[in-house]
Amino acid sequence: MPSLVFVIFAAFAGGDTLERRAEDTLAAVEMNVGDTLRFTLASGAVRTLVVEETDARVLLTNLVEPKKPMGGGGTVYVMTCRLRVDGHPLSLRRYVPDQQSFAEPIVVNGLRLWFDGTRQVDRFLLAVHSPGDEKIGGGIPRKDLRLALQDATLPFCPQELRPWYPNPANVLDVARCYNGDDPWMGPFNGAELHGGVDINMPAGTTLWAPIDVDDQFNFHSLATGENNNRWRGIRTWPNGRRWVLQAHHNIRLLVPEKTPLRRGTPFAEAAGVHVGAHSHAHFTFKVGPENDEVMLDPWLLFWEIFENNKRRGGAIHASMAPLGPAATGAPLAFRPVGSRAGTTGNALSYAWSFGDGAGSFEAEPVHAYARPGLYAVTLTVDDGTGRASAIQHLTVDGTPVEGPAPSLESPDFAATSPGLFRIYGEPVRELPNTLEFRARPKSAPRPVPKTVTVRGIPGEIKIDVAYLEASGWLSVTPSPSGLEVAVNAAKLLERHGLYRARVTVSGSGDPRPAQTFAVVLEVPEFGPRTSVVLDDLDAGCRATPGFWLRPRFPDHSPAKWPRGHGGTYFVNGGRSDEDAVVRFTPDLAAGRYEVSLLETTPFRPNEQVPADIRFAVRVRHRGGTSFVWMEPLKDLRIGAFDFAEGTDGWVEILARDSRGQVVADAVRFERK
Repeated sequence: MPSLVFVIFAAFAGGDTLERRAEDTLAAVEMNVGDTLRFTLASGAVRTLVVEETDARVLLTNLVEPKKPMGGGGTVYVMTCRLRVDGHPLSLRRYVPDQQSFAEPIVVNGLRLWFDGTRQVDRFLLAVHSPGDEKIGGGIPRKDLRLALQDATLPFCPQELRPWYPNPANVLDVARCYNGDDPWMGPFNGAELHGGVDINMPAGTTLWAPIDVDDQFNFHSLATGENNNRWRGIRTWPNGRRWVLQAHHNIRLLVPEKTPLRRGTPFAEAAGVHVGAHSHAHFTFKVGPENDEVMLDPWLLFWEIFENNKRRGGAIHASMAPLGPAATGAPLAFRPVGSRAGTTGNALSYAWSFGDGAGSFEAEPVHAYARPGLYAVTLTVDDGTGRASAIQHLTVDGTPVEGPAPSLESPDFAATSPGLFRIYGEPVRELPNTLEFRARPKSAPRPVPKTVTVRGIPGEIKIDVAYLEASGWLSVTPSPSGLEVAVNAAKLLERHGLYRARVTVSGSGDPRPAQTFAVVLEVPEFGPRTSVVLDDLDAGCRATPGFWLRPRFPDHSPAKWPRGHGGTYFVNGGRSDEDAVVRFTPDLAAGRYEVSLLETTPFRPNEQVPADIRFAVRVRHRGGTSFVWMEPLKDLRIGAFDFAEGTDGWVEILARDSRGQVVADAVRFERK
C-alpha cells in the first residue's frame, strides 16, 4: 500500500495577529500555525483563536501510487487542526469524502466556526481537478488553515438565503456528489482536488438565485470556445464585502447576462453540458476582493439554505441562547431560545446535557461548573413526533470547586465530546442522560438492570421517581456500584409503546445539587426474531461519534470499492489507538445463537489494503461478556452464545489494538 502522508506543523512563537469584527456577512480567514485571531462579537466581547497544529492524512486509498490519479481511483482522508480558543484547547477533524463532509458548524463562546481545510492536503492531492481548472481557482488553502467565522447570533448575510436548486429533502448525500468523491476538496480519481461541490441532478434542472445579484454572466461558455458553460454571480453587500457564487455545466441561461437578479429568479437550466459520467451541477463560493478571493465550501450556503427552508416549513428545531465564558462555581442560566415544535402543535420537552456529567430536563435550568475546561452543552427537544438537538461549547475558567462535582454517570448515557462535528440531517436517536430498556410483559418483562454512578451528592441519597406514563414499572435501588435501575413490564398488559419516567437524585446534606436522569421503556408491538442480520444503517447499530468513516461510493461510481451489505459500512482508517467501537444490538428471542460477520463485508476492499487484518470483538450474552480476536480473511465466525430475549445482548467491533483496516458492516445472529 502506498505510504500514508502524515504531516504535523507544530506551533511556534511570533505568529501574526489578525483582527476581525462581526458583521452581517461571515468572515473567511487563512492562518498559519502560530497565528492568532482576535474576533470581536456584536456584543463587543473578543474571542481569541490561536492555531497550534494542523495535519492532513490519507486514511484509505486504492491508488497504486500517491498523487497519481487513476480511473476508478478513490481516497478518503482526514484534515485536523488544534486550536486554542480563549485559552482552551479545541481539536477538530474533518473527513473527505464522507457524509461527514456535510457537518454542522461548531459554536464556541458565541462564535460560529467552520473548519474549512488545511494546506497540507497538497502532499497527496493535485492542486487542480483537471486541465483548465487553474483559470477557475483551486481549493487548497494558501496558508496552513482556512476557517469561516460568524457571530452565532447573526445569519450569514443581510438577506435570507433561498434555494439555489430544488432539494425538498434539505440534505446533501455524498453518494450523489458525482461519483461519491466530489464534495468540497474531494479527491476526484483519488488524487485531484475538487474545488467545489458537485450535486447529481437531472439535465434541465432549474437553478434560482439564492440572493440578490448585482452582476451575473457566463465567464466560460461554449459560445466562446470553452468546453463548458460556467456562470458567475457577484454581490457586493452594503458593508463592502464581496461574494462570488458560481454554477457550472449549465445548458442555457434564462436571463440576459450583465443584468442584476432578484433572489428567487430562475437563471439557468443546469446539469447538461460537459457533465461526464453523470448529469450534475458544480457549485463554488468565494468571498473577498476581486483577484484575492478566499474559496470556501459551498456547503456553508446550503446549510443556511436548508435551515431557512425548515424554519419556513415549520420543522421542529433546537436552539439555545449563546453561551459565553464562565467561571467555576458561578450559576449559569441555560435558555432554549429559538427552539420550536413541529407542525403538530404538541408541546416541547427538553433534555440538557452540560458536558460535565450533569444534565436537566427543565426548560430553563441553572447549572454551575466545578472544574475549568471546555464543555459541550447539548439541548435535545422532542414534540412527541419529532426530535432535534443543538450543541454549543463554552469555556470555564477559575479555581476548581472543592470536592467532587455533582454528576450522574453511566456507560449507557449518550455523550458528546468537545469539537465533534455532527452530520447534518442525521436523525436524533438518543436523549441525554437517558437509560433505554426494551421489554415484553409476558415473555421477557425484566431486562438486565443498568447502573448509574452518583458523584458529588452529599449525605444519604434520596431518590424520587416521577412517571410520565403508567406507574410501578421502575425501581431504582442504591448499590455498592451506584444506583441499580431496573424495569418490570409484567403489569403493562401487553400495551405496546413508550413508557417514560424521571428519576431525581438528591442528598440529605444539601438538596441543591440534585441530579435527574430519564428512563424510557419500550414495549414493542411485534415479537423478537430468531434470525437477524443487523446492518450499520439499522437503528440497532451505534458507532463512536466522530471516529468511524462511512465511505459512500455509489453503484454508479467507477471507483473499485465493493459496497458491502446495505451499500455502506464503517471503517477505522487504519487507526488503532482510540477506544472507538461499533455496537450491534439485536432484538432476539431467547436461545443459543451462532454469531458471525457477513460474507459480503469488504474486509479487504482493494489490493492496496494489507491482508494482515486483526481486530477484537466483544460479545455481551446471557453468561457475561466474551472477548474474541478476529482475523476475518481466515474465519468470519465469532462464536456460539446464549442470549436472553430482548436487547440485553450485543456485539462490539473495536478499533483499539487492531491491525490493518477494520470494517464494521453487518453481524448475523442465527438461532441454533
